[in-house]
Amino acid sequence: MVVAAGIGVVNDTADEGGLGLLFTIGVALLVSGIIAWFAVVRPDTHFDDINVPMYHGHDHHDEHDSHTGGETALAEHH
Repeated sequence: MVVAAGIGVVNDTADEGGLGLLFTIGVALLVSGIIAWFAVVRPDTHFDDINVPMYHGHDHHDEHDSHTGGETALAEHH
């Protein structure tokens, strides 16, 4: 559709039938692309619920603190 519009603007003597056909092909590609996107992505079933927080990975805060009792020991030099 954009190519047909561009050719029509630049070349005012262009074949109107060809531009119409090019525009029709562009509309058909747009519609089929939207249908294909809807079939693959399925936005009607996969949507974000704003009331449910996102899962960010780990539920625990720091695994190291649980093993050392929360204290950090300094290394001793011998």
